[in-house]
Amino acid sequence: MTYLQLWRLSIRKYITIIIKHIACIRCSNYKLSDMKTILLLEDDKDIREVIHLILEEENYQVISFSTITEFSNRDKSIHADLFLLDVMLPDGSGLDVCEQLSSAEMTPILVMSAHATLKDIETKCQPSNFIQKPFDIENLLKQIKNHIAN
Repeated sequence: MTYLQLWRLSIRKYITIIIKHIACIRCSNYKLSDMKTILLLEDDKDIREVIHLILEEENYQVISFSTITEFSNRDKSIHADLFLLDVMLPDGSGLDVCEQLSSAEMTPILVMSAHATLKDIETKCQPSNFIQKPFDIENLLKQIKNHIAN
């Protein structure tokens, strides 16, 4: 079984869990004020939706953007507990966004890419961590929990 097939099985597992628990999310005891907020910048609709659903299942408030323009025009009064950024975007580079964010904020930044390497990333910005695509969902969740907890 290839890595991509394993990744798809992992995604299917979480989608099944999400479908089974969608009613529980709606009637959850969590208040939005108690939830950690993650800002997600990912242009691939399928990846963005899956990550969004998985993170909501983990009781994070997720605000998603598909372009740098949308991200730049976001409500800046919303405090992010973590930024999750793709590198290759239709209107620019997530590395430029990372560079801007890291110079202005102390919020953890996780960068994801199928094409870039950690060495490529570190020449442009200093993210809290790098996640290679396709990624293991369990590892993604672990990285997010570790960086939000610190």
